[in-house]
Order: sequence, then C-alpha cells, then structure tokens
Amino acid sequence: MAEPRKPYLMAARSILKYVKLTSDMGLLYRRGMGFELHGYMDVDYGGDSDDRKSTSGYVFLAGTSVMSWCSKKQDSVSVSITEAKYKASALAAQEAIWLRRLVEDIHMKVRGLTLLCGDNKSALKLVNNPVCHAITKHIEIEHHFIREKVLEGSLMVKHVQSADNVADILTKPLAKGPFTQLRSLLELVSTSHFKGEC
Repeated sequence: MAEPRKPYLMAARSILKYVKLTSDMGLLYRRGMGFELHGYMDVDYGGDSDDRKSTSGYVFLAGTSVMSWCSKKQDSVSVSITEAKYKASALAAQEAIWLRRLVEDIHMKVRGLTLLCGDNKSALKLVNNPVCHAITKHIEIEHHFIREKVLEGSLMVKHVQSADNVADILTKPLAKGPFTQLRSLLELVSTSHFKGEC
C-alpha cells in the first residue's frame, strides 16, 4: 500500500476475478473414508521479487479430504533450492506432528507413519541422512526438526513428481491446466454438482 504499482493492481484484479468465478466451490468431504494422514510440501525458491525470500506451502489430507493447508513466506533468504525445500519440509513436519497429536486427542487412531511428499530429491536425501554435511552447516538448527522426526519413526518422506505435488498450488502461479488438475486433486468442487444432496 505504501508504494502501489500497476503489477499489484493487475494481480489484485486477477485474484478478484478468480474469487468471483469460483465462489460456488468448496472442499468435498466423503463419509466412510479411512483416516490415513499424508501431506505434500513445496516451495518457490526466491519467488518474492522484492526480497528474494521463498514461500513454503503444504497440504495435509486425511484419506482424500483436505485437513490442513498453509502458504507462508520464509523468514530468511535461502542460499540454495535445497535449503529452501528443507525449510519448507521442517514447517510441514511441525504441522504433521501437531495434526497427529490433535487426532489422537479426539481418540482417533492415525494408521502408520505420516507420509510427507516433496519434489526435490536433494532436500529429501538431506532429511533421510543423519550425517551433517559441511555444506548444510548454515541451515538453522530448528530446521533439523524434520530429520529428528524421520529418525524417530513418526514421519517418512517420499519423492513425487512436480505435476503430482498438490502443494504447488500454494507456492507458485500455475497455468490453467495444471492449476485445475491440482485443484481437483484437493477435491475442491463446485457446489452446483450437489444441489438437492446437501
């Protein structure tokens, strides 16, 4: 607001147009689905053109239903894509542990490990490798939280292709086709399909 520019106005118009065209959409929650918690994480490396900070994103699903999601700018600039993805995975790991505890507090059982899927193999190797490498010493201690949770057996990380990483929808602008595909994977549907059933 301090220094408005034309690109900001165009972005705001695009957002308002999207909201207007999708105001009848909502998340679909199906009955009788098993409760298996899994998540997707992603980051846009240096995506903010003003300060070059990255935006982390995650989505957690219980079965096929979205349970939690977040899109948040990272606190500091990352010097590599691996560092940015590693920070995003730590944020997702914290949410995964909190969700597991929440579900257990309401006396439900979470089956097995919580699976976290990401599309950066280097960051996932760093999570699974208990040996600190000299090249990662600069990564803040708080981000090694995810490595600890993997080693203790409460989380597992897995590589997925970018096209299947639903967290992409929260971290970067996508073309209409990939955006619509990821939106459908989140079971975000038009309520007009369910008139008379709701």
